[in-house]
Amino acid sequence: MSKLSSSYSALRASDDYASLMAVSERLGGNPHQVQGPGGNTSIKQDGAMWVKASGTWLRDASTQEIMVPVNAAALAAGLDGETPDTAFVAHDENPAGLRPSIETSFHAAIDWPVVLHTHCVSTIATAIRRDAAEVVDERLSRFDAVFIPYHKPGRDLTRAILAATHSNNKVFILGNHGLICCGKTVLEAEELLVAVSSRLERPPRALPAADPTLGDELVGSGWRLAPEQTHGLACDSALLELAAGRSLYPDHVVFLGPGVTVVPEGVSVATACEALGVPGPASKLLLFAGRGAAVPDDASAAMLAMARALSDVLTRVPPKAELVRLAEDQERDLLNWDAEKYRKTLGGAHE
Repeated sequence: MSKLSSSYSALRASDDYASLMAVSERLGGNPHQVQGPGGNTSIKQDGAMWVKASGTWLRDASTQEIMVPVNAAALAAGLDGETPDTAFVAHDENPAGLRPSIETSFHAAIDWPVVLHTHCVSTIATAIRRDAAEVVDERLSRFDAVFIPYHKPGRDLTRAILAATHSNNKVFILGNHGLICCGKTVLEAEELLVAVSSRLERPPRALPAADPTLGDELVGSGWRLAPEQTHGLACDSALLELAAGRSLYPDHVVFLGPGVTVVPEGVSVATACEALGVPGPASKLLLFAGRGAAVPDDASAAMLAMARALSDVLTRVPPKAELVRLAEDQERDLLNWDAEKYRKTLGGAHE
């Protein structure tokens, strides 16, 4: 057995690995931290790293294989090359043939043994604001937090993180994306993540209920009611205005398509669905202004989670905040990216 193979085995058998699985399950079971197959965690030692696999769900950490062994030292050294992250997988230690997370490169490059990355809704509600950097400086100064403007997940984001930070930074707020917290131990990283999330939390605004007749009208239309928390996006005029713009973060684009589709007040369900056609618009979250929200009849668990997430995020945005949105080419990059298509296929199938 090679030295690196021994390191994978020893790390996986350690109490630290067991702790990471417990934390991963807790984070994955909390929709205010992780939605669907989003987010990822890792632990590394002596050049060996275990990182969440693409398309798996953190909440399944205790019941399914969700981690992939990766040569972190080699990957970190090769960030400027063309070799894909998948080439650094220790295949002999990966009998399930899982692929590493899209964001594996920053897990390898960040110089801390434990890295936790979530799509924390309070963090995203901050990270989509035009003044996000100032808010981070004000609220997270004692954490030495660094704000990183939006970059496409993967190597682009990793290089941006390394260029903007030093080795002592443990907290990274990713513009239009989420939160990274690091530590020497799993407990240290988790406690930091909880503390940062708490500092950024805002009480969500109260939401009006959906029109009780909408569900019946949707029967047979190819659409069904979205999660209950989502209807306020259509029934609160200020939130509808926020939701109706371009996409705000990557996972919304990947699982629900770009932005949302708004049906104006006074347009019936039948008229709207006939106009939308089959298979419907690119955006799979339908907002009937003043009435409620709908998703396709065959919406996956991941799609439902992302529909709820948009409401969880926007209800925490201050009323007069100016938002930064993904540009059309940034949305297109996500939709046409093979790595994201693979993750959507796996994550979308999880019910």
